[in-house]
Parts: sequence; structure tokens; C-alpha cells
Amino acid sequence: ILAISAACLAIFNLFTVLSAHPVSTKAGTVAMFKNDPVLTFLDINVAPGTEIFAYPYCPMYYFLSATTNPTRYSILMYNYNTSAQFQDVIRTLDQQNVQYIVWDTNFVKVAGAFFSTQAQSSQTLILEPYLESHYELVKNVNGIRILKRKPVL
Repeated sequence: ILAISAACLAIFNLFTVLSAHPVSTKAGTVAMFKNDPVLTFLDINVAPGTEIFAYPYCPMYYFLSATTNPTRYSILMYNYNTSAQFQDVIRTLDQQNVQYIVWDTNFVKVAGAFFSTQAQSSQTLILEPYLESHYELVKNVNGIRILKRKPVL
């Protein structure tokens, strides 16, 4: 039974590896099962070294698109970070005039299983009202929103 299980696992892993295809990124070639429309957008529209902000947590986009995080926070979540840290992020986004935000609206649902995050009421949200008032939606890919800073009038 152990040998049969090991053989099945090996065959499954072989098919998994063979189904991935190479995708060129600014960081080099990586193997993916399917193209990532968010990464494709960043590769086309954002120059290497540009600052983008991935909220609440999407570090692979910084690496694969050769962009940087303008803030000092790799993760930003309610009941994990303080209100002052959220205000620090808003201040940094304004000061650095960050043009693009990658906002993963699905992450909080998944993170709730690991962190003590709870759904916030609309009155207690800090960053979301700022994003909605200062950025416009460019693309929405399965709950991952790409926002671009609105022009200053």
C-alpha cells in the first residue's frame, strides 16, 4: 500500500510539473499553470523600480514585476497592524505619489483562518475609503483590484 501510494504521488507530481509552462517576467522566467493577468498588466504598464503598493499582502508582485514597496509594511491588516500604521501608509502613498495599488480583496477571507482578523464595519475602515477616493479601478481579476491614482484637478 505504501509503494502504491508513493507511486501515485510521484505520478501526480510529474503531471503537475509538466502542466506548468514558462512565463517571462521582469525577474526572469518562472513556471506557472496559467498566465496571471495582474502580473501581465504590471509588466506592460509599470517600469522596473517603480513603487506600487500591494494591499494587504501580495509580495510576489513586487518581485516578479521588479517593483518596490514604498511603505515599510509587507502586510497590512486590521487587528494585526495599528491605526497609526494604516495612517503611516496613507501618508507614504501621498508623499511618494504612488500610482498603482494591487488590492487583493480575497486575502482577508483566507487570512481570517490564520490571524485574529475580523470583518470591519465601514465606519472603522481606514485605508479603503482613502483608496476609493484617491484611486480609480483599472482592472478587477477575480477579486484582485488594480487601482490607478486619480489625476489631481
